[in-house]
Amino acid sequence: MTCDEVYKKAQFQLLSTMGDGYRHSLPVPLLRDGAVTWAILLCPVRLGGPDGAELKPPTYLATFRATDGELDVMNAVTPQHFAQGDAPDKPLGAFLLPDGMTYDDYLRLRREMFDAADVVVPEYLRKASRPSDDVRQAARRFKANFQQLQEPPLAKYYASLGTDFFGWIDRIQN
Repeated sequence: MTCDEVYKKAQFQLLSTMGDGYRHSLPVPLLRDGAVTWAILLCPVRLGGPDGAELKPPTYLATFRATDGELDVMNAVTPQHFAQGDAPDKPLGAFLLPDGMTYDDYLRLRREMFDAADVVVPEYLRKASRPSDDVRQAARRFKANFQQLQEPPLAKYYASLGTDFFGWIDRIQN
């Protein structure tokens, strides 16, 4: 399945299971037992604040199989699982789309990021040390779009969760 297909299926499964009181993070690829899973953080959210959606630290981490988009594992987590000292019940901060970005822009950038992931993730699975120029370009596009789209209050959680993947992207750029 494509990253976009897995994410859409994951969104549906999470909404069906957890309801709409959670922000579903951007997906982050993880390697587990020689296969790729897509990890999604679930964060309690309060919508409609003057500064945007108010996020609390992740309370669940769900992983979905890249092959069929099915839920692999969903575990309760605390900030300490990500080496963070945040209080689990205190807001991390609010987020809005970046200045000048429309929702259509957000969807376009996310689609481009997912398309880039479809090129990059198979090479990540192989732990390719010298991928083609096309893969390196797609990796740069994935990382740039991810950084634009990520919720600033979750940046340190993404960094912790994606240490291996984002480290690999940085290594193949040199």
